[in-house]
Amino acid sequence: MDSCMYCVPGEKLANLMAPVAKLRVSTLFLLRDQSFAGRCVLMFEDHCKEVDEVPEGKKLPLMQDLSDAVSAIRAVFSPDKVNYAIFGDEVTHLHVHLVPKQKGGTLWGQAYCAQAVEAVRLSPVAWEERIEAVRLALNTQGGK
Repeated sequence: MDSCMYCVPGEKLANLMAPVAKLRVSTLFLLRDQSFAGRCVLMFEDHCKEVDEVPEGKKLPLMQDLSDAVSAIRAVFSPDKVNYAIFGDEVTHLHVHLVPKQKGGTLWGQAYCAQAVEAVRLSPVAWEERIEAVRLALNTQGGK
């Protein structure tokens, strides 16, 4: 798809997130907006709009990727809960937002909404350290 920012990565994608690791059938990205420490997106490798469009042979590996990504986020950031969000109204490529949340923290007990919180941008050094920490956690658990 020519207009899909995931299928044809460019400046728009780079301004929003950076790749952490290529997994079995997906890529894990760390969002530049870290208003929720460790907020990531898991992007399926093929352009599908809906989960039921994922080929049968890739459904289990996709769930394994999701599990590995969440395990890495939990290992690094120790959230009380990771929220999962699949939207696709505007960015139709199948991807899952992984939003680590802390009890009593931002939007605890409420649905995740990026527009409901102020964006948090890390320094370039802190940003790279966070990417590397998630990558290391993935590698430690065999997720890559």
